[in-house]
Amino acid sequence: MSQFLSTLKGQTKTVLTGGLLLLAAQIFVSAQCSTTGWKKVSQGENYSIALKEDGTIWIWGQNTYGLLGNGSAAATEIKHPTQIGTDANWTDISTGRNFALAIKGNGDLYGWGANYYGEQGLGHNTDLSAPTLIQQNVKAFSAGYYHTLIVKTDGTLWGAGYNDYSGLGVGTSTFSYNTFQQEATKATNWASVTATYYNSFAIKTDGT
Repeated sequence: MSQFLSTLKGQTKTVLTGGLLLLAAQIFVSAQCSTTGWKKVSQGENYSIALKEDGTIWIWGQNTYGLLGNGSAAATEIKHPTQIGTDANWTDISTGRNFALAIKGNGDLYGWGANYYGEQGLGHNTDLSAPTLIQQNVKAFSAGYYHTLIVKTDGTLWGAGYNDYSGLGVGTSTFSYNTFQQEATKATNWASVTATYYNSFAIKTDGT
């Protein structure tokens, strides 16, 4: 009888311990995916990416072209917010049709997802299945439908990707560029940018 009670106590302890661990895990997940603590959300074609106040970035919706950022390009459905990577020092995000951009506090800009038009600006047209450093010394950026615009800390404006309607402002209507091209005027007083469907907008430091 004493041996039976001892075994029973051990099993009960195991069950309680396992239950507490499960509860702790559930609380942790709930805290991370809570309805509060969000800083910014950006909507792609069939997915959403959000930045939390703790510097982490999250995705939900359709995972195509490696948008989940875990190294896999397999198409899956992400049914609840799932963290992209483990870094917690992101400061801003922007999404294109099927690609995403995120920046860190030091001005390093990362991109991942679709790259068919060279919108990642890396000199190739291969999709990126994990956040990849694409530019440094960036102070402003925006993802358009198929193109990327950035303003560097020196005030210059650059673009990469789709350009069939001259959306990059480089003085041509060349179909696309897979490396970053400086806009035609070579101005050094750009402050912010917005990339839209096939066109682009930017504001200078003087408010024009």
